[in-house]
Amino acid sequence: MGTKATLVVGGRGTRILSFNAASLEIPRTLTIRSSGRVVSRVSLPRKGGRDVEVRVTGEGENLTFSAKPGEIPAAVVNPNDPRKLAVLVAKFDVRRPLGG
Repeated sequence: MGTKATLVVGGRGTRILSFNAASLEIPRTLTIRSSGRVVSRVSLPRKGGRDVEVRVTGEGENLTFSAKPGEIPAAVVNPNDPRKLAVLVAKFDVRRPLGG
């Protein structure tokens, strides 16, 4: 993703969204909001990824992801890549909490 992205998590009731996040070349803070309210803030190191879990409720939860500092040219790691990137988010999973 670049500096900002949006994800809609379907379903009803409480769910746990899990994913892996990694920063491109510099440490960043990934902030996740729901209806403008911060639901998670994660520090991402320069190298390696982190597993992240976010509790979502309601029907069709709309999450906004933002990274600071923002995007940089992907060409710093791949000269043939014209994109601007900040954070890789991958391996998404949605599940019900235990006992829920």
